[in-house]
Amino acid sequence: MTISTETPRQSFEEFFSIKMKNLENYCVLEMDANEIKRTNGGFFPIVIWGVVIAAEHVAALFLTGVAIGATVVAGNE
Repeated sequence: MTISTETPRQSFEEFFSIKMKNLENYCVLEMDANEIKRTNGGFFPIVIWGVVIAAEHVAALFLTGVAIGATVVAGNE
């Protein structure tokens, strides 16, 4: 078993540099500080908001269907 004499910080920097080189193969660019500051929330909150609105409509339609089904069953008895 070999014991590494590198500090965790050195190994993290090495790992990070290898991963960044791998991302460059996919044409991914690093953001600078100004670009990071201008990012507000992103796309994910919009998706959550859409799911919440859609869930309200789906729940309303489901309950309407249940009410219609109960009415039909009550009328057939």
